[in-house]
Amino acid sequence: MRYIRNDFPNSYEDRKSKRYTTDSDNPLSIFDHTVEKSNSPALDLYFQYNLKDDQQLIFNVVGTYIDTDSKRTYQEKENGNLITDIFSHISGNKYSLIAEGIYEKKIKQGKLTGGIKHLQSYTNNKYDGTTIADIAMQQAESSIYTEYQGRTGKWGYMANITGSRLYYSQGNNHTEKYALQPSVRLAYELNDNLYFRYRINLCNNAPSLAAMNDVKQDIDTWQVRRGNPNLDAFNTLSQSFTTGYNKGIFGVDVMIGYDYEYKPIMESVIYENGEFVHTYENQKSFQNLSAEATFKIKPWKNHLSLSVTPRINRFISTGNGYLHTYTMPEVRVNLDFSYNNWLANFTTITPPRFMYGEQLMKSDQMYTIMAGYKQSSWAIMAGVLNPFTSEYKTDNRNWSTLNPVTSKIHTSNNRSFLVKLSFNLNYGKQLKGGRKEINNTDTDSGIMQGVKN
Repeated sequence: MRYIRNDFPNSYEDRKSKRYTTDSDNPLSIFDHTVEKSNSPALDLYFQYNLKDDQQLIFNVVGTYIDTDSKRTYQEKENGNLITDIFSHISGNKYSLIAEGIYEKKIKQGKLTGGIKHLQSYTNNKYDGTTIADIAMQQAESSIYTEYQGRTGKWGYMANITGSRLYYSQGNNHTEKYALQPSVRLAYELNDNLYFRYRINLCNNAPSLAAMNDVKQDIDTWQVRRGNPNLDAFNTLSQSFTTGYNKGIFGVDVMIGYDYEYKPIMESVIYENGEFVHTYENQKSFQNLSAEATFKIKPWKNHLSLSVTPRINRFISTGNGYLHTYTMPEVRVNLDFSYNNWLANFTTITPPRFMYGEQLMKSDQMYTIMAGYKQSSWAIMAGVLNPFTSEYKTDNRNWSTLNPVTSKIHTSNNRSFLVKLSFNLNYGKQLKGGRKEINNTDTDSGIMQGVKN
């Protein structure tokens, strides 16, 4: 059994502000506030059975319910007079069932795997306030696949072929698509210290339920967000090359990746009836070239380890009427210390930073320092988030020709204190357990919100 509850009484982009213009002596007062809550219980049933002759059966069934409640208030006042009043209340209910069955058989140095998987979901979203709508959606994703993993000398390899079907319906609109998704992985281990790996796979991506919502949500006086039920699934070709060398107290791992999305779903801005409409369309392509290197050192046996990872991303976004490129560097650092029962950790956290379509989101690096004590059945740690600075900044941009926007947001109250307590409770008869081979989850609530990003 799993249960996740999210309760956000405020949004990071909430504001009470004044907008000044050169053609008016009276500033415009703006109030923007969002409250979000969600509850999601899930029942995860997993069964694994080992047969004779190195055969195995695995079954997994996951039932999930997602209850979402979102409220947003947007108001504009001039000289105390209310000139814009937008209120939206979205209540969503989603029921989903994921079922998967796998058969595995070891054949000498290899392993043959076959499986089948199906997802079925029903979603009902009710929109009240400025926009009133009742949206019911159905989604089904089915796939059947076979895979072989083998090894010959210093070479390892894997080949997979998956056939999938996607079905989506909302009212009188429905989408159905079939696709083949192959993937290949090669590995070469020169010795115990040096390895090389290459992976390539073709993936079929379904549109999110929120993007396919046939509903329109007001953002502010001039902007609205509208879903598009006519979106098509799109393909992503992903490749990566990884190599690493580890010996003694030193180690380095290098990764180069390239992702190419063909006709991806990205935002478009159009002008209709005096409004800027933010909607979704299948655009031409999106490319992401990435490279990173992780340098590791263990100067004191297993008591102290340090890793530093510089990374760079190059984004190329090609829409039906635009071309945007951006290069984004970052550095991650992790320091772990353990001695007897004492623990300490310093790490950097990279919040969401990306460019997609015509949108860019950059954010400051975050840091944590933690220290604690552990026993066999429990552990406690305490620490500080952002101990070196209390300010946190984001830089959000939209390069739309019709409605370009640059938004720089910062907070001066970002330092927090953290406490983490974990413990194990073992009671009653215990059976020998095995590692869970698959983990199926559903986290897409399917609601569309009238926010800028």
